[in-house]
Amino acid sequence: MKMAFTWKNPAWVGKKDIHIVWSDHMILNNIDQYETARQSTVGDTGQDWDSVAPPQVENFLSAYFQKKVGLQAIRKQQNAALGFPVWGFVYEAK
Repeated sequence: MKMAFTWKNPAWVGKKDIHIVWSDHMILNNIDQYETARQSTVGDTGQDWDSVAPPQVENFLSAYFQKKVGLQAIRKQQNAALGFPVWGFVYEAK
């Protein structure tokens, strides 16, 4: 699987104070928080983000972090050790 951005906010270029969080690390860090945020914003507790629209991802991140964030990009790549897909969410705190 090739690393690629699957979505980018056109206004992202040149922004400062951005962060990236990986979907698998969110689960490892706090699976209960992940599942609660995902259920309340996407309607399930899954780990696949291919069919989730960027506004839903932004709402999920805000729910997970319990603060408003602005989604700037979504990056999909393969976990090198295990071979499964993971998603990186580039965001800024608002």
